[in-house]
Formats: sequence, structure tokens, C-alpha cells
Amino acid sequence: WSIANPGDGVLIPTPFYGAFSYDITVRNDLHLVRIQREAANDYALTTNMLESAYDDAMEKGVKPKILMLCSPDNPLGRLQTESELINILSWCAEKPDIHIVSDELYALSVHSKKGNFVSVLEIVSKFFPQMSARTHILWAASKDFGASGFRMGVLHTKNEDIKAVFRNLGVYVAVSNPIQRGLQHIFGHFLPMYPTHAHPLLMGDVHVEIAHMLPQLCIEQ
Repeated sequence: WSIANPGDGVLIPTPFYGAFSYDITVRNDLHLVRIQREAANDYALTTNMLESAYDDAMEKGVKPKILMLCSPDNPLGRLQTESELINILSWCAEKPDIHIVSDELYALSVHSKKGNFVSVLEIVSKFFPQMSARTHILWAASKDFGASGFRMGVLHTKNEDIKAVFRNLGVYVAVSNPIQRGLQHIFGHFLPMYPTHAHPLLMGDVHVEIAHMLPQLCIEQ
């Protein structure tokens, strides 16, 4: 267990993606510590909510070790603003045992004119470098590229203990070489052609690109 032990808690804002419950409790023997967000506040996560949930968990003998974030939010679809993330990270920085796990699987699927996606990693790099080893970003090709069949996930972390764990796991769950080659083409040559504001166009063209690539990998559509 690199960042938490059985019986520790995971702070998670509600509502949240249902599969998180199984991953957190059944697979890892951790406790869900729900943070109730409010519709009247546009479901924003505040430091008062974090502190209240943290204190309640400690009173019950559950020590929170992880704050689970999801942006763009599933199921709400909302974007966490830069100021919101700064406040969240300010709170986390004062809790030396708290790690942040940020699910950013829909990062490229933002079509709203109300705001832009801001990664937790960006805020950490700018304002909270001391949080680098306690910040872990999740991404995959399954949502943004509609390629869940590729079974490709990404973990971005600077935590050396976690890197060591995944280097060993990679022996058994590595992405196949043909899939790696196809995704290398998309990420290395195709993706950089599109600026941030052109993501809707990017998604359509990526669909065509992946559909064209499948027969080359001997995959029937």
C-alpha cells in the first residue's frame, strides 16, 4: 500500500462515479468518506466541506489519506475552476498525510463556453510544488478517444514508491505493442496539431483516425 493502508479513508465529493465505490472499498479495503456538495453552490467543493468531512471521519476512527477528485466531473459534467482548485490544494498542503488522486479522463472532452479545463497538475506546478509527490493524475484513451477496447490507462505521478509499484505491475498488465504503436501515432503526431479550443474538431477527426487504424492492427470493426 503506497499511499494508504486498509481501514484508512478516502475523501470523495458526492455525487460520484459509481465504480469508485467498488474500487475503493472492495478492492482496497478503504472507507468512503463522502463530502456532501450542494446544488445551490453549483456543487463546488469548499475547504469548509473538506474540513468537516475530515473531522467527522477522524472522530469515527477513520484517518483520511486520499482526496479523490474528478474533473471534468462524472456525473455532473462540471469543471473545477482555478480558484476552486487553489483552495482545495491549500487545504491539502496543510494535511501532510493527504494524497490527491485526480480522475481527469474527460480532459479533452470539454465543449462548454463557460470555462476551460484546468488540471490539478497545472495548479500544483504553479503554486504548490511541495505537493508534487502527493499528487497523482489518472487519464485514459477510453473516454476522450472512445477507445475503451484499447485498455490503455495513464498514471502521472512523481512519487517514487508508486512508480516502483507500477513498474512491477507493468510486467503483467502492459499495453500491447500494436496498441502502443497506434496511440504513439495519435499522441505524437496527431494530437499536437489541434489547439485547445479545437477539441470538438479533434474528437471527430480522432474517431476517423482510430477507425482507419483498426484494420492495420487486424481488428475488425
